[in-house]
This record gives sequence, C-alpha cells and structure tokens, in this order.
Amino acid sequence: MVEVVQGVVAVLQRDGALLVIQRAAGIPLGGAWCFPGGGLLPDESEVEAVIREVREEVGLLVRPTQRLWVWERPDGGLRLHWWGAELEGGVLTANPAEVQTAAWLNPADIRLLPGLLPGNLEFLDRYHPG
Repeated sequence: MVEVVQGVVAVLQRDGALLVIQRAAGIPLGGAWCFPGGGLLPDESEVEAVIREVREEVGLLVRPTQRLWVWERPDGGLRLHWWGAELEGGVLTANPAEVQTAAWLNPADIRLLPGLLPGNLEFLDRYHPG
C-alpha cells in the first residue's frame, strides 16, 4: 500500500488576480510555478496548514474559507487539498528558502508560465476556465 502524503494549496484572489509562486532552486520541483502550499505537519488541520504555509512562503496572513477541490497524484502518493482563503494582512514577501518569486497574475497569464505544475493547470481548467 502506498503511503499518502497530505498537503494543502492556498488560492488567494485579489482584483481578478491569483497569487502564484515560483519555487526556489534547491527544493523539490525548484523553478516550477504553483499556488502557495505545502505538506501537513503531524496533528495539523488543513486550515492550520494553509495559514502556516502562506505565512511561511510569502509573509501574508490569511483566513481559509472553504475547501475547493482535492487533487491526487496519479500514483496515489500525494493528495492536495485546495482551499480558498481571504487575505487578512501582511506584506507580500517571498521567503528565499522556499520561494524565488511571488506574483499576482490573472488566470490567462498563469496558464502561460513555464513549468506550471500540472495539478495547477487542472485547477485553472476546473475553477477558472478560459
């Protein structure tokens, strides 16, 4: 049986734009573009993980509002819980240990990013068609 790693993804919207990050070099999938997120810690809820991951990666304070979607890697080894979240404060500041670049982009521009992770494109197809 495959051990399933659980993670969260935060979807933040501002004036029609979505927050995306380019992962830092030297971490898994470095250079790839994706929405902010990461793995759940032991005994951590999805909501707690969304709050922590966004704060760690880009310095923002958020309030998760609802689970939007669950994506599972085809081999079953990774399950990501996608959460909508509202911005509550902070200053957008990329943590260089995890994030090379952070940007607010419209869905059409996100689709054009080189190295956009496939699950992120699937999310855009489902929730932001066009």
